[in-house]
Amino acid sequence: MDDLPLPENDLHAIVCSISKNGDFFLAQGELAEAARSLSPEQSVRLYEHIRDSADRLEFEWRDEFLEAFPGSEHLLPKPLL
Repeated sequence: MDDLPLPENDLHAIVCSISKNGDFFLAQGELAEAARSLSPEQSVRLYEHIRDSADRLEFEWRDEFLEAFPGSEHLLPKPLL
């Protein structure tokens, strides 16, 4: 994910947390850091990466993502069914 200014370990932790739990509980610190450092457009790229990599349904984690990135809501793709 060269287009996101996040350490690879942080990105991995975020995806693993969603993959294991369906939420960001295991990566709260990494998510908070991402929320501080990413633009709304970059947060959309993170969202897409999580969606495509975590193997979980979006409804499980989308609301929590929107809480962390409130400026991105209108930019996010519609959830896949």
